[in-house]
Amino acid sequence: LTKIILPKSLKKIGYGAFDRCSKLKYIEIPNSVLAIEGGAFYACEELKEISLPSTLSKIEHSTFTSCISLRKIKIPNSVIEIGDYAFFECKNLDEIYIPNSVIKIGRDAFSYCFNLTKVCIPKSVMEIGSDVFLECSKLRAIVIPKGTRQRFEKTSCQ
Repeated sequence: LTKIILPKSLKKIGYGAFDRCSKLKYIEIPNSVLAIEGGAFYACEELKEISLPSTLSKIEHSTFTSCISLRKIKIPNSVIEIGDYAFFECKNLDEIYIPNSVIKIGRDAFSYCFNLTKVCIPKSVMEIGSDVFLECSKLRAIVIPKGTRQRFEKTSCQ
């Protein structure tokens, strides 16, 4: 299974729906999708880029964990929360755009994203969980706007 085009009538992608579809390279998700449950794309090792629907409000826990080829993701302005471990171990993720709609970034959300070099955290973010950037060895800059009100719980930048 290398390519999936989901129907325009689909409302939800269930928990672990494409878990370990290791050869999946392309998926087209329609704007009718309101929810993508946790682990939906866990260990989709060949997935390089994905566009999320503008109807999505949360990236659930472990949604893209171990998608080791994922390089780019554009999070739509509708997303208000990035769940725990959402992009954990996306080793080749080098570019992430976090929109002004996001208010919470969960623990270990970007841990072990070895190629991530820069992250801009918008003013809207009020909470950042622990170890968000653990082992992001190439991360050189985290840009946080002046006057941002946030709560940091031992955020690691190791």
